[in-house]
Amino acid sequence: MLSTIATKLLCLYFANLIQKHHIKQRISDSHLCYKAEYLSIITIMEVKLEKTLNSYFKQKFSGGRSTLARIVDTVFFGFIIMLLGYRYFARQRIAWYVSAALGAAAAVLIIIAYRIISSMRFERFIVHERERIRKELVLSRLSILPETDYAKVVESIIKVERIDKRFCMVLSYQNIEEICADEIAKAYRSAVSNGYEKVYVISCSRLSAKAQDFLSANKQIAFIIYTQEKLYEYTKRLFPITDDEIDSVIIERESKKREQRRNKYKDSFAKSRLTPYFLLGGFLLLASLFVRFSLYYRLLAGLCFGMGFTVSMISRGRE
Repeated sequence: MLSTIATKLLCLYFANLIQKHHIKQRISDSHLCYKAEYLSIITIMEVKLEKTLNSYFKQKFSGGRSTLARIVDTVFFGFIIMLLGYRYFARQRIAWYVSAALGAAAAVLIIIAYRIISSMRFERFIVHERERIRKELVLSRLSILPETDYAKVVESIIKVERIDKRFCMVLSYQNIEEICADEIAKAYRSAVSNGYEKVYVISCSRLSAKAQDFLSANKQIAFIIYTQEKLYEYTKRLFPITDDEIDSVIIERESKKREQRRNKYKDSFAKSRLTPYFLLGGFLLLASLFVRFSLYYRLLAGLCFGMGFTVSMISRGRE
């Protein structure tokens, strides 16, 4: 009797252990599934961000041309090289198919060499472009500093450059716009009246063209200008900006551009666009009754009506 009870208790104990093990296994499997799904989402987002960055740098590197324009340029460039190679080899009294093959091979080799050189230049361009954006961010942060903090930056530059205020005049500007000629002329007159030999100008912005012309025409007082380029060299350590921050700025700007393109696309198919299409179509249809070649007017009128109906259907679909 006791042995049967003990056997039952052991069986219940082992059954409970097996059930707990299965529950833990299911929980761990569900955790692994959620973790894998989360990692896949992060990977997809990273790929999209990397694609956005590469698209930005490539478009900037190619002078603003789109991906399709770059492909067309490459194909056209290869076709011209192949045609020139074919003409060259054909003049050597080689069979036309051999000349065509040699021309195509020459075009492929030249395009590969061009791509290798372009990739090397592209890497350097990325470094320069990031440095340009870093400079832009540093100067923008410097321009919105409180006046007391900006005064500390100016004082640090004065100490580093060992500028003696007893014999020199120091002017600091925190404005965003260019320094006009009137400000420089006013400083010039003040330096002459006070007997200063040098004037140091420390500013977040550049000198205007008229201000530069004024300084080139009046050289009695030496003006040492610390504008954006030199000021950036002093202040970039105060505002350290990493490449990740620069990439986030680029992605934000690209997302704004993408949103603007979407808004333009929506505006082109807005309801307000219906009236011009139908009015122009009606005018062309009416004018076709009084002209000789009426078919062309009716075709254009049909095109206008078709565009109007297309805009109407798209606007209704969005609603």
